[in-house]
Amino acid sequence: MNDSANLDNKDGKNNIEITQEFNNANRIEALLFTRDKSLKIKDISAALNLDETEINRALNILQDRYRQSAISIIETASGWRLQLKSAYFPDLTALANSQPVHFSNAFWETLAYIAYHQPVTRADIDAVRGVSTSSGIYRQLFDLEWIEVVGKREVPGRPELLATTQNFLDDFALKNIEELPNLPEIKQLFEKDRNTDKNNPEELENNIETDIKNTDNSEENIADNDNEDDKNQTATFAEITG
Repeated sequence: MNDSANLDNKDGKNNIEITQEFNNANRIEALLFTRDKSLKIKDISAALNLDETEINRALNILQDRYRQSAISIIETASGWRLQLKSAYFPDLTALANSQPVHFSNAFWETLAYIAYHQPVTRADIDAVRGVSTSSGIYRQLFDLEWIEVVGKREVPGRPELLATTQNFLDDFALKNIEELPNLPEIKQLFEKDRNTDKNNPEELENNIETDIKNTDNSEENIADNDNEDDKNQTATFAEITG
């Protein structure tokens, strides 16, 4: 009520106008709270039928509301979102360490290859790893929204091409893919793979045939290989990226 009174005294608004602004703030708060991605002003406007001025007033109310909270409302390149204040990161880390989410080495190898060599097919990844990658790993990466299908390779069988997403960049605090950590050994592997394809047409043809074979037989390999990844030693992204 004190906040409402202050707005009334400062801006000369009546109680109805103040109530409406606080209601708008609550509606926007509901949208931001239930979204895991930032919302642009135009998206909020389309959802709530509010103009930009009304939205900005509501956002100011929310910023005041969260000033003494562990949560802040911030504007990013992608729009507005609710975010934990950095002072509370250690508490979140402590909880994560007490209840860790484990990803296998195979998971990180697969993600790293996609990130540094995108777009790639599943057969490309299998060729580098030396084993058929479990469908469960791809399911995890898709569920996390770290990878997506961006097209198909124009060869017989037209296997799907995988690449990282905007969500991947956001989750690892990267502005673009060029900001990935320097991994000399992985980059050398990728460069060797590229040079082999360019300089040895026969090897490229063999790779395409392998790509088609792995695509056609992927369903047959799922059951045999799902257990392989569960046995791998767990690792963190920080350990993989050094």
